[in-house]
Amino acid sequence: MKLLPYTIISLLFCFGSVLKVSAKPQTKRVTLKRVTHLTVDILPDMGSHFIFPFVLDENDSTIPFTNVSTNKLFKTERSKNRNTFVVSIDGDQVPEEYRGRALPQYYGNLFLVAGDYNITVELRTTNDLEKHFTEYIFELGDLEEELLLQKMVQNRLALLEKDFQKRLAEIDDLAEDKVITKLGELAAQPPIVKNIKEEQELQSDDGPIVLYVDRALQYGRFVSYVYQIENRTNKALSVTGIQVLQNNEEGGTPSRIHSVQDMPPRLMVDQIFNGVVSMNRRHVDPENLITLRITTNKGDVNATW
Repeated sequence: MKLLPYTIISLLFCFGSVLKVSAKPQTKRVTLKRVTHLTVDILPDMGSHFIFPFVLDENDSTIPFTNVSTNKLFKTERSKNRNTFVVSIDGDQVPEEYRGRALPQYYGNLFLVAGDYNITVELRTTNDLEKHFTEYIFELGDLEEELLLQKMVQNRLALLEKDFQKRLAEIDDLAEDKVITKLGELAAQPPIVKNIKEEQELQSDDGPIVLYVDRALQYGRFVSYVYQIENRTNKALSVTGIQVLQNNEEGGTPSRIHSVQDMPPRLMVDQIFNGVVSMNRRHVDPENLITLRITTNKGDVNATW
């Protein structure tokens, strides 16, 4: 009979423990700010689930994520491409004398960076189930959600621009390879040369400007016209445009032929520039006249052949 009170006390203690262990999980909601501070009590063998409103990934350039714990007793477990991770106590780090017993209180900091959000979590061990929260749900306020969306859009545009520049470089490399290949083909055969020897002079207030078209060089389906522009004025001359025009039989406005050329530099007094203008030969009608027009700051000079 003397054991009965102790038996009752033991049963009540066990019953109370069962009630505590079987208590409903507690959830705490946290509004994310640019700098967020939080205290988390961790119960041994339980752990807390951190849930974010976006995916967490170190390799994600949209919302980059990092986490650092200052105490090895507290460990984090996370899978890639998930918006959650778990913080718990690492049993292997618990001192031998406290394994299977109530822990004294340990402290540590967990530093989280998720996009533009800096979160400092003070971690503490606890043996009180009432202080332990099973889930910490991080939420965005209206302004933070708008800022996050803007950040995601900006980062996405930056990624698209980077990808575009990469593809552009690949296209440039491909174009260069084709040019080199074509250059090899053209170098293997001499050009067909046609003499033009057409000279025209523009009289300006500062003196004459002379345009001389020397010859045409035909490389397969391409043709290049070699010319000279000479500044005989008493002032510097600027060339602002070069056009190759195709006259038509009806005598109307000449049509422009698509051509490629380097723009001459600013010509000093008595300076001569040797230039080449090139195009696809299929754009040229050999039955009609062609005009090379050089536009300068002192007027146009035209050579027709």
